[in-house]
Amino acid sequence: MLAERNVPLLLSNVHERLPNGRNLREFLQLAGLESGKTTVIFLPTLEAAIEWVEARLL
Repeated sequence: MLAERNVPLLLSNVHERLPNGRNLREFLQLAGLESGKTTVIFLPTLEAAIEWVEARLL
């Protein structure tokens, strides 16, 4: 649904390795969300995510 509407999913301050040992990027790809197509964007901090959004709004 996000990809169809060209809406990115921003994730900030999230560890790629989940507590169960799975890789979050792989999990999202299996769920149909591709990080290479800017559908899923990983940012290291909340501040970085806010700056990313601000840059697109201005």
